[in-house]
Amino acid sequence: MLKLRLNYQGQTIGFDLTEPEHRIGRDAQWADITVPENDPLWASVSGHQATLRQEGDTYRIFDGEFDEQAQTWSGSTNGLFIDRKRVSLTDGYHLLRGAIA
Repeated sequence: MLKLRLNYQGQTIGFDLTEPEHRIGRDAQWADITVPENDPLWASVSGHQATLRQEGDTYRIFDGEFDEQAQTWSGSTNGLFIDRKRVSLTDGYHLLRGAIA
């Protein structure tokens, strides 16, 4: 089973990835992976922060959410950054599993 760890300023929370798509955010009605809503440390996470889509045995993460009707991505309020680099709306970022390089 794949796991996702979110780390922000030294605080880490983990989640099991079990579905073909997961949504990350503060909006519990939209997201199935939610950050602590009342913790000011996680306040920079948008309600609709990111979408994970399975690709084979790994995932690709995209900023914000996909609008099925318009067939376009709409980014989150604060953007999505991995290793201090902004994740592209259309290309996303391919997450690697474990020790795969």
